[in-house]
Amino acid sequence: KRSTSFQFSLLVVILSGMAAAGTAGAAVIYDNGGPDYVDGYASDFGFPVEAGDDFILNAGVDVVTDIHWWGFYFGTVPVLVPPNDAFTIRIFEISGGVPQPIPFYENSVADPTGNYGRIDTGNTIGNRVFEYSVDLAPISLSSGIPYLLSIVHDSTQAGGGNYGNWFWATRKPTMTSRSWP
Repeated sequence: KRSTSFQFSLLVVILSGMAAAGTAGAAVIYDNGGPDYVDGYASDFGFPVEAGDDFILNAGVDVVTDIHWWGFYFGTVPVLVPPNDAFTIRIFEISGGVPQPIPFYENSVADPTGNYGRIDTGNTIGNRVFEYSVDLAPISLSSGIPYLLSIVHDSTQAGGGNYGNWFWATRKPTMTSRSWP
């Protein structure tokens, strides 16, 4: 299944200016902006569906160290928020307009304590919207190459199936995005 109706909201931060400044600093290298709080797209292994957004980095900014995104839980009312989250972050190379079947990068970022990077934004899309963030070991990508970022929640690992499925909060409609079962 493919969709071109949503732009996923994501923010990727990299290390930059280290040589010039002599210190470890971070700069935004790709920013779709925050969600518009209108809709979302399922991306949950428990559903099961995986969603992603394509991006291309500019020359000289090609090391990812931090990712921020927004999402919400959707299911039977009332929707409970799990005490912890289990996400898999994947980056696929895109060739001929199609993501490669094997991810270029994959990392599970489960948090058994529920304390990393989930902040209640105070906004809703029928359900509470959360902002997430995760620091990563540096990921070197090639500038000018199209990639697909996939962030998938695993509701089966986040305390069972009573919390509903996780949806990636979106921004409409300026960019191609993809989903697949």
